[in-house]
Amino acid sequence: MKSLSVVLPAFNEEANIRAVVEDAYRTVPKIAPTFEIIVVNDGSKDRTGEICGWLVEELSNVRVVHHPQNRGYGAGFKSGIELARHDLSTALDSLFI
Repeated sequence: MKSLSVVLPAFNEEANIRAVVEDAYRTVPKIAPTFEIIVVNDGSKDRTGEICGWLVEELSNVRVVHHPQNRGYGAGFKSGIELARHDLSTALDSLFI
C-alpha cells in the first residue's frame, strides 16, 4: 500500500481520543509508510476538540476538522474523506482502542 488516510469521526470522546489517535499513529505506518490521521470533531461538548488540538501539535501527520455542531457519524466520515490526501481512505470508530 502506498499511502493511507485514516478518518476518525469523534463525538464527546475526551476519555479515549488521545489513546485511539496514538494507537493509530503507531499502527498505521506498519501498513502504509505514508499516512495521515484525520480526526473529525463532530460538535463535541466536552474537551475532545481541545485534546485533538494538542495531538496535532504533538504528532506529525495528524489533522483535525471541527464541526461547530453535531452533524452525525456519516457527516463526520464524509468531511474526513473529502479532505483525505492519500491513495486509499478508511474510517475507524474513535470509541475503540
